[in-house]
Amino acid sequence: MKKLLFPLMILLIALGSCTTSSQLTGNEDEYELLKKGYNRISVKDYKGGIQIFTKVTEMNPDNAEAVAYRGLCKYHLKDFEGAIRDYNKALEMQPGYAEVYDLRGIAKGELGDKEGACADWKKAFELGLKGAFDLIKEFCWDEQIEN
Repeated sequence: MKKLLFPLMILLIALGSCTTSSQLTGNEDEYELLKKGYNRISVKDYKGGIQIFTKVTEMNPDNAEAVAYRGLCKYHLKDFEGAIRDYNKALEMQPGYAEVYDLRGIAKGELGDKEGACADWKKAFELGLKGAFDLIKEFCWDEQIEN
């Protein structure tokens, strides 16, 4: 499943390549904190990312992006259940967040929930995430033929 995150990691590395300090001063706004959180992910400091994204959610409890990226950090720490909880919360806030359905499907796949993973990838595809089709084809194809 790790190879499934490759396109997302390219995006994260690009976002994290900004020359911004990752030290918190306490005066950052939500946007600055998000950038620092992306930077933490790009250097594989997932625990630091969780702290920063949690701070963003304390500032703005409705920030689905911060919750989703906190879930991504938990995923990388192999806390798949924690990642799914964050993805669920992000989807409650923003039901059309195709990328989060995709990520939640990956985490469900790691836990052996093929049916749940396939359902999430199908939803991501329906919402316009074309890359989800590759996951459906690779992991759910037999299910597609039966239906």
